[in-house]
Amino acid sequence: MPLVLFASIAAMAADSALVFDNRFGVSGSAATAVALDAQGVYVAGQRPFSPIAGSSGDVFINKWNAAGNQLIYSASLGGNGTERVSGLAVDANNSAYVVGTTSSITFPVTANAFQKSLNGTVNAFVAKLSADGKQLVYASLLGGGSEQATGLAVDSSGAAYVTGTTLTNFPVTASAFQKTPGANCTAQSGYFNYPRTGDAFVAKISPDGGSLVYASYLGGGCGEYSSGIAANADGTAWVVGSTFSPNFPVTADALQPVFGGGFGDGFLVRISAAGDRLAYSTFLGGNDYDQINAIARDISGNLYLTGSSAGFSQPASPGAFQPRATTPCVQFSLGPPVFSVDGNAFVMKLNPTAAAVTGLTYIGSPCSSSGGAIGVDTAGAPWIAGFGYGSFPMATPLELQAGTGFISKFSSDLTQLLFATSFDTVNGLAVGADGMAYVAGTAGQGYSASTQAYLAKIDPAPVPISLDNVLSASPFPSPTQAEMLAPGKVIRVVGRGIGPSVRTPGLISGGAVITSVAGVTVMFDSTPAPLLYVSSTEIGCIVPYSLIGHTATTVQVTYNGVASNPVPIPVSTAGITPEVLGVYNSDFSPNSASNPAKAGSIVTLYLTGGGQTVPASFDGEVYGPPLPQLSQTIVIQAEGGPLTVTFAAAAYGLADGIFQVNFQAPTNALNSPDGLTLSTGIGSTNFWIFVQ
Repeated sequence: MPLVLFASIAAMAADSALVFDNRFGVSGSAATAVALDAQGVYVAGQRPFSPIAGSSGDVFINKWNAAGNQLIYSASLGGNGTERVSGLAVDANNSAYVVGTTSSITFPVTANAFQKSLNGTVNAFVAKLSADGKQLVYASLLGGGSEQATGLAVDSSGAAYVTGTTLTNFPVTASAFQKTPGANCTAQSGYFNYPRTGDAFVAKISPDGGSLVYASYLGGGCGEYSSGIAANADGTAWVVGSTFSPNFPVTADALQPVFGGGFGDGFLVRISAAGDRLAYSTFLGGNDYDQINAIARDISGNLYLTGSSAGFSQPASPGAFQPRATTPCVQFSLGPPVFSVDGNAFVMKLNPTAAAVTGLTYIGSPCSSSGGAIGVDTAGAPWIAGFGYGSFPMATPLELQAGTGFISKFSSDLTQLLFATSFDTVNGLAVGADGMAYVAGTAGQGYSASTQAYLAKIDPAPVPISLDNVLSASPFPSPTQAEMLAPGKVIRVVGRGIGPSVRTPGLISGGAVITSVAGVTVMFDSTPAPLLYVSSTEIGCIVPYSLIGHTATTVQVTYNGVASNPVPIPVSTAGITPEVLGVYNSDFSPNSASNPAKAGSIVTLYLTGGGQTVPASFDGEVYGPPLPQLSQTIVIQAEGGPLTVTFAAAAYGLADGIFQVNFQAPTNALNSPDGLTLSTGIGSTNFWIFVQ
């Protein structure tokens, strides 16, 4: 099959830290891997499967110049089935290699391929392009019936290393260190859906692409997923992945010789140059959930791993940015128990022999986050990219909650988060000699016809004023960021150097909270926000009513004439979710476990997110008589039924967007927090009180 141009290329405007952001390809395309050489940047991915249009979902390989404004070549590779690319590498002669999975019986293998026919239904493939992208140097299938390729590396000789997962009949070589699949799976109690079959595989391909140097299974009795590989100068290769097998093969010098338990462990393996033995193998995991997704090395040979973990057996390093994985979020479901991923992304650094963990930090929030790609700059500072949910830590972000992807950079000692942003889905990451990161993935929501491949370059240079995040002002579990940022809501803007070192309260002038305090302003597009307080790390403000009808806004802080990074963020359009700012007993003391309300007494709460009032409020208005009313009816629901609401209106003497609600506490004595639901007619939220 000839190599053909991949059309529909467009470059998008960039912010100061976003050097370029190229969205390209037909609708439904996705970029999955990125690699660099001295002259440019390579990105690989796939076009969508479309029976109507006759597209088989072919793989594409693009090369751009370093500035991202010129496409040097674009090639396509595929047959009559569907192809997916999972790995991309570039050798010293600027030839690109790709690895992936195909179901095509007409996959365009070359005459020198070591496997020319599809075995079973899905096989791995590996291919090498000429330096100008015009020819296939080689292309071969690899597999015995059902394979998923997941990783690729190339050494200085041009030998390619491939790893992935196989279910059956993998074509091992005579010298393979493991010639048969693992056996004797011992079920882990308490887990019902972990893999019990399948092994990782590792293969090394000769520089001419004509033969297998070795090909081997890698696994124990239960299931394994291999996910990344790195080649060494001596011909050995590091492989990472996840195992569910207590009898996974480990070596005598393993850092962790015993399975940690729970829902799988990570593994780290070094394969001998001949592929005839395991030069090193170890578990890496705790007693819950652990998965290793990617590996990188620095110029000294130190190893860097990322993935997701609920907590390793190995301790975090001194001063780690986040020393522990956060508590899993509570999830309820009907039916039989189903395991859900509850881990945090992490960076783990090991010495060149993997004999010791020299650095470990987590990054994430409750529920789920995972690092999917990792790279290291020349100063030993690691970048990771992956997906994250909730209040994921940000540092000088390009945007907030634009997608579930994230991109983060740590200091070399893993104590500081130097840069972190949410982004569209991120699948590939590479770090240039200049310390900048190149990322590739899918722009748009989910896997739909409207998504598009992208390639972006990010400059992490620090800024004097960093706007890091926009957060809820509520002490109770908050809604999503898009639900939180709504006109008339009280929010917190957090960052570094965004105001005076001493917290300074807002000021009132002309019956309204003013928009400039101690040299600080917060702009939502072109509208300044009323400021409740300002400090160097946090600002309390009210979202302007001018955002009614908007789907997004750009937030920017200015302090003493210096502007922060501008941060785009979604705005709620599906209704405003209320949030409880505080709960107070009848004497107006804060309700708490040590200071509970009396059963049946009148309790006061303050609320934001009640929507526009009747009559309408204006930005920063300080409420006075006659008090504006909420446009919706307040209902507070307890387990035994609705509670009596005695007052609900704008809060006297407080700023617009803050409402006061008085209600009768439950009449039964409580010794622990009791969840109540507050509804406004357009949204609802949960909060807790203590009652005795």
